Amino acid sequence: DDGRAGLFAAWIYTFVPLTFIALSWGIYANIYGQFWTLLLVVTSVELFDRLPRARAFVVITLLLILTLLSHTSVFVSIVPLFAVWLGLLLVLGGMWRAHNWWAFVVSTLLAGVISYAVYYSHFVGLVAQGTTEIVSGSTDTTRGAVESLSLLQLLQPARTEFTAVPLYIYGFALAGFALLIYLTRRASTRGRFLLLTMLGAWFVAFALLIFARAELGFSSRYVNFVMPAVALCAGAAWSWLDARGLVGRAATFGLALLLSAQGLYHWFILVMFKYH
Repeated sequence: DDGRAGLFAAWIYTFVPLTFIALSWGIYANIYGQFWTLLLVVTSVELFDRLPRARAFVVITLLLILTLLSHTSVFVSIVPLFAVWLGLLLVLGGMWRAHNWWAFVVSTLLAGVISYAVYYSHFVGLVAQGTTEIVSGSTDTTRGAVESLSLLQLLQPARTEFTAVPLYIYGFALAGFALLIYLTRRASTRGRFLLLTMLGAWFVAFALLIFARAELGFSSRYVNFVMPAVALCAGAAWSWLDARGLVGRAATFGLALLLSAQGLYHWFILVMFKYH
């Protein structure tokens, strides 16, 4: 509920080195898709309880369509995210607001059908064939094209995707998520419940994407996908720390300066010595 948490999350998301790597690699389609993903997630949490009112239904459906059409990897990420979120709402929230839940399901299915008809139907056969070859390992070309990595290799800190996010940010994200669980259990509100379940679904979908990367060799920029959730949780932890008096504010100020220095230094290295 503290506005400072959002400001800290925005600071973290802006200055974390991963942001500058995305710009340096030129994965602009992913960045474009990430923008629509963030807008969709925020709007879904905000408007969920206003369903099935026509205006809320139309807004969510249009955002779903735009997000699903933004990039193929976004499509792959959004499907498990919202599937897990709806599952958590059904299990943890019960059916006491079934009209909201079913309206969101209908909106999601409608957006999926429209996106498939407009765009994905034109090449889904090729993707399915390539996936089958990857799973079966039926061709030498496929074996050479896919980087074979075990689940443990994907999780090792030496990989670029993870080193682009300082370890202390992951630590604050875990602390922030635990803090949000505690606050929701102590004084539960509908808004907190929807936000917490969305963050939980985000992390579960992230784990599923890592598993898919290990098993199928399919990379969907999974660290970029989960970074907004990491930033939100870490921002909540920084907000709690900032409210602990002079020492807490000094610590938060120091952390903000440290992250800014790391991000800008990383950008300087990328521009001067690597990808430019």
